[in-house]
Amino acid sequence: MDYKTLVMIGMCKNAGKTTALNLLLDQEGLAVTSVGKDGETVDAVTKTPKPQIFVKKGTLVATASSLLSACSVTREILVATAISSPLGEIVVFKCMDDGFVELAGPSITSQLVALKKIFFGLGAKKVIIDGALSRKSISSAKIANAAVLSTGASYDKNMHTVIDDTAFILDLYSLPISKNSPRKSEDLLESVAKGKNELYTSGALSEGVLKKISSLKQVNQIIITVDDPSKILASRETVSTFIKRGGSLQLLKSVKIAAVTVNPYSAYGWNFDKDAFKKEMQLRTSVPVINAWEEL
Repeated sequence: MDYKTLVMIGMCKNAGKTTALNLLLDQEGLAVTSVGKDGETVDAVTKTPKPQIFVKKGTLVATASSLLSACSVTREILVATAISSPLGEIVVFKCMDDGFVELAGPSITSQLVALKKIFFGLGAKKVIIDGALSRKSISSAKIANAAVLSTGASYDKNMHTVIDDTAFILDLYSLPISKNSPRKSEDLLESVAKGKNELYTSGALSEGVLKKISSLKQVNQIIITVDDPSKILASRETVSTFIKRGGSLQLLKSVKIAAVTVNPYSAYGWNFDKDAFKKEMQLRTSVPVINAWEEL
């Protein structure tokens, strides 16, 4: 994949992010961290086994200081970042051999941007950030220029619901880019009340706000621009209603979805037909759809 910074995002727990991550870590010149804790052998919520994170010699790793003893690799500490987390200060080390690591990095956008700068300053060619549960906000264009979206049976018992909701996220990342320059952020409802039709917010586009705008008579004249797809927090149904009524959504910046990985196996006791799941997901997107357990 052609990227400088890649973020792994998931539709739910047990979507297969860690499996996909492990397949991408078999490269030279990598740096890796995680938003949230990852790499443990048992899921803290479902109590089901989890794949460990395996890194190669030379990989740069950022994790919380309290997790260093859980990493099996021989390591050279390079930087104490002064970035705090609930599990201790985030430190960066270089792996001196192959082995397993547990990750827990920063969760704030500004901290991730600062950590990226540290990684590249230490010679990393590519950075991979493993996202936390449903934390698509870290796929901001400020952090990453590409993303891998993992989805799976653990999201819902109904395969079509999983596919529909995953396709919705893909659609958000495919929204058109605004041709206008960045403008001053505004209160959307106040601006509509004043008769404005071309709107911009640097904050989140919430469910409640978009639902109110969708109910207006002049909705077919309204164009809303947000910074990136992660700022659209309205539901699939509300976004669909807004667009069907003639409203338009645009982005200032976009993050490319490089691939979708599918996990047909649920942690909760139900499974999908793996071939049907992959085939139907592929019909909803032009990016590669991969069953990471079998194809990479």
